[in-house]
Amino acid sequence: MKVLISGVNSGLGKYLSEVYQGCDQVTRDVGPENFLTQEYDMVIHCAASVAHYSWDDEIPYQFLHDNIFLTNKMLDLKCEKFVYISSIDQKKDTPYGVAKRLSELLVKQKKQNHLILRPVALLGKYMRKNSFQKILKSLPIGLTADSVMNYVLYEDVLNIIKQNNNGTLTLRCKEDITLREVAALANSDTKFGNFKFVIENVDSDFSLNKTSKDSIIKFLELTNEAGNL
Repeated sequence: MKVLISGVNSGLGKYLSEVYQGCDQVTRDVGPENFLTQEYDMVIHCAASVAHYSWDDEIPYQFLHDNIFLTNKMLDLKCEKFVYISSIDQKKDTPYGVAKRLSELLVKQKKQNHLILRPVALLGKYMRKNSFQKILKSLPIGLTADSVMNYVLYEDVLNIIKQNNNGTLTLRCKEDITLREVAALANSDTKFGNFKFVIENVDSDFSLNKTSKDSIIKFLELTNEAGNL
């Protein structure tokens, strides 16, 4: 199978690039225009700028490029299947949420055979710096202890892709978890902030038959984080 993946420097993209060894890779230095003559069985577009600006902020061009313009360029690639990693945040009226919705529209218009996947928070060894990682290291975070999250693993996303699903699909566990519970699982003494976050209340299109707690326990087992705290 000939595969191209974007966003391979970190996060889900890096994980998938190791699974699909030998895949072509779009990076900041090597753009999709370098692969226009190639034909792929699958293109997986993971690259994004996960910066949560407000509409009052001065939003940099790079944010627009990474979240919208790059998607449009990726869609010029020849492929049998186009997989776009969106976000459950696409429902929010924020710059990031709107950027995800616009990218989803582009995918639907330009690629008939596509999978748009909207996962909740992703856990994996290459994930970008976030509140979850800070909790593991007992660092202070801005979110409250009763903030509500939902976590799935990189492996869950991979399984959905391998099942050759199509359309626009949401991926989440059957039960949420508070950050207080996350800290307890990690034996962490993180100092919490005063901003409460609650994950979008939407149904999953997949029956993962596990909870967010199950995902965290599995992640800690896989990465040996539990023994390093």
